[in-house]
Amino acid sequence: MKRILLIVVLIVIVIVGGIYYFTSKPGAESVSQTKQNAQTQETTTTFKTYTDQETGFTFTYPSQYGVKAQSAPTSEWGSRLLLTLDDKPNIEPTSHPRGVPMTVGLQKQPVTANGKIYHTIAEYQQSGIAAQMVQGASTPNGELVTINGTQALLYHFPPSDMTGIAADDYFFINNDLIYEVGINPKDPYADKIIKSVSWK
Repeated sequence: MKRILLIVVLIVIVIVGGIYYFTSKPGAESVSQTKQNAQTQETTTTFKTYTDQETGFTFTYPSQYGVKAQSAPTSEWGSRLLLTLDDKPNIEPTSHPRGVPMTVGLQKQPVTANGKIYHTIAEYQQSGIAAQMVQGASTPNGELVTINGTQALLYHFPPSDMTGIAADDYFFINNDLIYEVGINPKDPYADKIIKSVSWK
């Protein structure tokens, strides 16, 4: 009986010791600690506001990031890249593609695919054209969401073959322009950036 009791005590000691070792060793963090660290990082980071003078598109972003804006008169283009938000703005570009926190593309209506104009993002979704314009999304019909009081159409994309990074694409309509806002969901500030999107 004493021998069995001794074996049970030893097993308990080994289990408790193992738990202590694996939870206290460097690099081991619980999910709650990771979230807390991310929140602390966000509260200590300063943010800037960027507003595109041509369209009024505005958002906030971490001050260590850089906005690379593309300028072109809105009367002279059909589709174009509006801007890229870069988390490594001082690093020289390389031939290897990498994921950035955000890109914003614009399409001037009428929509090229069918020559129509959509006044709301729900109309755009219901037309079926939105689904034709995006390929490879894990949410083929998209989902209607509200961002900062504005309706958007959200598509989730699996990791790209080129960058290995997944993407969330939000489509907005403002003043008959269709905005495609691509967000890297793994970026620590992605949620704060997308929730700040608005127009002035």
